[in-house]
Amino acid sequence: MSERVIVIVPRLCVKTVKSYLESQNLLDKSSRIQSCGADDDDFIERSFEIPTLIDCPTRSEQGRGVAMHDRTQGVLNTLCLRPEDKSRIKIKWAPVVEAIDEHQHAAPISLKNNNPILTAQIKWMNSLQPDLLAQMKLDSSISIDSPTPYCIYKPLLLLSADPLKRPSWQTAYTVLSPTQLSQLWALMALETNTTHVAINAPIPVQTSTSVETNILRSPTAFTPLHGSFGPAAPIPSPTLSDFASAFWVSTKQNGIHQIWAPLHTMFSRGNIKEKARLLKLPSVVSCSESGAEWTAVDLYCGIGYFSFSYSQAGATVVLGWEINGWSLEGMRRGVEANKWRGEVVREDEHTSKLVRAFAIQPKAKLKPLLVAFHESNALAMSRIKDLRACIPPIRHVNLGLLPSSAASCETAVNALDIELSGWLHVHENIATKKTEYDDRIKQIVNEIGAIVRSTASPDRVVRLEHVEHVKTYAPGVMHCVLDVCVEVADKNMSRLGEWRHVDSKVTER
Repeated sequence: MSERVIVIVPRLCVKTVKSYLESQNLLDKSSRIQSCGADDDDFIERSFEIPTLIDCPTRSEQGRGVAMHDRTQGVLNTLCLRPEDKSRIKIKWAPVVEAIDEHQHAAPISLKNNNPILTAQIKWMNSLQPDLLAQMKLDSSISIDSPTPYCIYKPLLLLSADPLKRPSWQTAYTVLSPTQLSQLWALMALETNTTHVAINAPIPVQTSTSVETNILRSPTAFTPLHGSFGPAAPIPSPTLSDFASAFWVSTKQNGIHQIWAPLHTMFSRGNIKEKARLLKLPSVVSCSESGAEWTAVDLYCGIGYFSFSYSQAGATVVLGWEINGWSLEGMRRGVEANKWRGEVVREDEHTSKLVRAFAIQPKAKLKPLLVAFHESNALAMSRIKDLRACIPPIRHVNLGLLPSSAASCETAVNALDIELSGWLHVHENIATKKTEYDDRIKQIVNEIGAIVRSTASPDRVVRLEHVEHVKTYAPGVMHCVLDVCVEVADKNMSRLGEWRHVDSKVTER
């Protein structure tokens, strides 16, 4: 059986390598370029597999691996790549299954592809009786209806729901038995080196009714297909036993571990862009580089979606609020995986326990501390007032609820330290039509300004620094983040560093 080279290149080199191979007629256009592992791990440094038409030496040749390597490197050496990028290029080879006689009766479908989902699908089809395939009107063109794209959150394979709504699959559901379908899901798990398979649909656009009925932000379109997922949803008040028997998955984004129970907690892959942005946001970086300790508040912390970015970026303390017990357990596990320190505080627990914990913290330079309160953020200001004297100044507040975080702006403004400039990061679904878009942004900023004028430091200036477009949430609707600076006069900068006697200066934007 003949084999061909697959080139594994860093994400930033994909376009250059692909274009060159294409110009030399060496790109295998019959196969897809795909991410190594097909998950979100190390997004910035991720590598991709590019299929080529470069033939490998046969197995009978001496020095086969060396010959293949030399041949591929000869091609790639002509590319204008940095030395450090060239050193990261790897190669492997894959078998090419020769095309079979199309006129052969009930012939098996070729396995020539680099897509593990399609490979599993073809193997499954080859195991079915010809009359079933005829009933479903399925043949080698099934690749058009293959359930991709997909994600892998170890050990879960998560399929997109859209391809499975197409006519060929709807027919399959009516013709095939549950056992026959389960064999397909099992093959997909085998080909992707996972243990569980599920279908996921996009998070539905919320109406006022759906906000009230799903305040826990539990998954509404997650369908298990293969494997045991633990206690059935919904379980609004999970116990330790529920946590122990649940199915948990993990991913690593921007070097940060995140863990969740997919049956009970939402996870949006598209938010990786915003998580990465926070790590390099000038207002966040300036707080950390000043040398002074500082606190971030996340009013909708979930499993640590954005809270973890603040910790990774240098926040001394992160305070979070969350009402979903499943999310908080995921956050607790994530804190452990990242080797940080964490504490989950129930609504009935008094803040005095934390005051004592913070009192001993200055004696040792410890890792970032995350404190998550299992309660409504309507109680946040009561907690913050109790803790204000023993935590670093609150410089950043994250408001991450969709479709709108505007209802929490008053809490966010009051949480900010009044003697130092601070920032609100307000998540909002905004219509993309220009007039509606401009009006809504202006309305949010004006509302924040009105709140600031009612505080003990009314002379602070409210300034919109940036509007980030995170992702399309629905047709005509954009998930945006408004970076709003609540700025104080320079005369107040002298207070920097008073907490724990750290002398430093900071440059405000």
